[in-house]
Amino acid sequence: MVVPGRPMSPGSFQESRLLPCPTFARVAFATRAPADSSQKKRDANAMRAPADSSQKKRDANATRAPADSSQKKRDANATRAPADSSQKKRDENANRAPAGPSQEKENPAHFRHGKGRIRILLVAEALSLVWLLLLPAAFLALLALGFFFGLLLPRDFQVSRTLQLQKSMEEVFRVIRDFPSQTSWRKDLVQVESLPPRKGKQVWRETYRGGKTWTLETTVETPPALLQRTLLDQGGAPLGTWDFQLSPSPEGCWVTLTERIRIPNPLSRFLGRYVLPRARRVEGFLRDLAESFGEKPVLE
Repeated sequence: MVVPGRPMSPGSFQESRLLPCPTFARVAFATRAPADSSQKKRDANAMRAPADSSQKKRDANATRAPADSSQKKRDANATRAPADSSQKKRDENANRAPAGPSQEKENPAHFRHGKGRIRILLVAEALSLVWLLLLPAAFLALLALGFFFGLLLPRDFQVSRTLQLQKSMEEVFRVIRDFPSQTSWRKDLVQVESLPPRKGKQVWRETYRGGKTWTLETTVETPPALLQRTLLDQGGAPLGTWDFQLSPSPEGCWVTLTERIRIPNPLSRFLGRYVLPRARRVEGFLRDLAESFGEKPVLE
């Protein structure tokens, strides 16, 4: 409708043209149909959009669900891991530490027993230290006492032993005089070495078990009754003598061996008098001599 004094819009003019004619109305509706169908599609899309978006979200969630669930499990494990490890550590400490403060409170007898053992160990260690200090001191004290008492003993001493043999004096004298062959029947003798004669007399060196050596010289020889040998030091000075005296007996002969020796060292004099047997060398020689003849040694 046209209102006087008001400008007409293109739409109102079109409506004024289409209203009086039904044919034009059908054409107008036909013209507007495509717009209406597109509008309906937009409306349908608008109505379906929420469903589509929700479906997409569900699809995305479904796709992401395994990853999210595994991630959640990892997060849960990571969150629970410190607690589990700390619990395991507490359990291990509880199993490994039976002597903790709580245990001591629960079992005071065990605690007292442990303290007693520690005290015993400390006492034993202190005693061992004391012994380590006392033993050398005691040894030195014994040496000093031996040296002191050795000063009181005479430098020269004498020991004598007699052996009876069922052999003639000549046969026994020949065996005693043959010093190079004595290694075959003397148990303590290892080696005999002949040395240059001294003033026309026999000189030799005897080596015994343990490495000890003696130098001997035949100073007196009266067959078959007397044979004297002198012990010399490294410089040739006499230290003592061995005297063999043979005398006849009803069964054979008597052999008397006398050792006269000088000991300048006080400690050696003390040891030879109170510790070591003084007649051990003399007795050993006579026993070996009797066994060399196949006889049982009988010493007097």
